[in-house]
Amino acid sequence: MGIPIRQGRLQSAVPRLLLLLGSTLMTLLAAELLFRAFDLRGYHDRRRERGLQGALLRDEKKRVPGVKVQYRPYAQFAHVYDGDPRGYFDADHSLTYRLNRHGFRGADWERAPAPGVRRIVLLGDSFAFGEGVRVEHTLGARLQESVNEDSGTATEVLTLAAGGWGTRDEINYLERAGIGFEPDLVIVVYVLNDAEYAGGLDLWGRFRQQYENRRLQSSYLASYVYAGFARRRLARAYIDDLVVRSRKQRGDWAASFGDLARGRRIAESAGARFAVAIFPFLYELDAGYPFRPLHEMVAQFCTWNGIRVIDLFDAFEGHSDTDLWVHPSDQHPNEDGHRIAADALADFIRREHLLPDAPNDG
Repeated sequence: MGIPIRQGRLQSAVPRLLLLLGSTLMTLLAAELLFRAFDLRGYHDRRRERGLQGALLRDEKKRVPGVKVQYRPYAQFAHVYDGDPRGYFDADHSLTYRLNRHGFRGADWERAPAPGVRRIVLLGDSFAFGEGVRVEHTLGARLQESVNEDSGTATEVLTLAAGGWGTRDEINYLERAGIGFEPDLVIVVYVLNDAEYAGGLDLWGRFRQQYENRRLQSSYLASYVYAGFARRRLARAYIDDLVVRSRKQRGDWAASFGDLARGRRIAESAGARFAVAIFPFLYELDAGYPFRPLHEMVAQFCTWNGIRVIDLFDAFEGHSDTDLWVHPSDQHPNEDGHRIAADALADFIRREHLLPDAPNDG
C-alpha cells in the first residue's frame, strides 16, 4: 500500500519541479537580456588602435634623444573599444587624440609663457596623457582649472606625457626639451610601472586574463558574475605575487629613483620647484590595497631626498575601482579618476606653497 502513496507524491512533485525549473530559466533569460541591454559582461575584446603608427615621430633628427615614444606635431590617433557601457565614447566606441605642435595633448602653447603667467609641467605616462579620456577631462586640464580658480595669477599646465614612458623617458625629455618651456613647477606623475615595469608590474593584459574567461563570452550574465568573483580571488593572488617579484627588482627601482633625483636637480637649476605625485593602480582601493608597499617605497625615497611628494591613493581610498576605469577592458582612470587626482593635487600645491607668487621667482 506504501508504493502507490510514494508514486502519488512523486507524480505531484514533478509538475512543481518543472514549474520551478521553467521559472528559473525564464529568470536567467530575462537577466541575460537585461545584461545585454546595458552591455554588462565579463569578457571584452582588447581595445584596438587606429592611426597610432602614423602618429609616431620616426625622424631621428627631430626626436629627443633617450625618449622612446614620441608623437608627430598635430598628429592624431584613436583607441576603439568593443562597447560603450558608460556612454562616453564617440558613436563607433572610439576616442580620438589630437596633438598640438609639440606632439602632446593640450593647447598649442608657446615655448615661453606670456608675461605674468606661471607654468606647471606635468611629466607622466598614459595616466597623465589621459588614455580613454577627452582632453578637457584630463588631469592637466582639471588641474589648470582648479589652480586658476583659487589664484589671482594666471597659470598654465603643460602635460608632457606619452603612453609607455617610464621615469627615464620623462626626465630625459625634461632635461633636453621640457625645461625649455620655462616651468615654475615640475611634477612627475609617478605610476608604479614607471620603474621599467619592474618584475612585470602592470595592470592590463595579463591582469585581465586572470578573470576574463573566453569560454563564457557567449553569456553576458555568466561572464559578468565569474569576472566579479575572479577579480577578487584569482586576480588578487596574481597581483600579490607580482608585487613580491617587483620589490626584488632593486636595480630597476634604484634607476627610477636616480632619475627622480636627477629631475629635481634639473628643475631647481632652472629656478623651478619639483614634486612627485604617486598615482595608484585602480584595484581594491581600500585597506587591503595590494600595492601599498610600493607606494611606501617611492614616498620614502622622495622624503629622504628632500623631494615633495603626495600619495594620491588617499584621495582614491574608498572608491569603487571598476567605477573609475575607462572601460571594463581598460584600467586607466576615467574622467572621474582624473578629477579626483586633480583635486588632490591642487590641494597639495596650495598646502605646500609649490607655486611662487610671481612666475619663476625660484
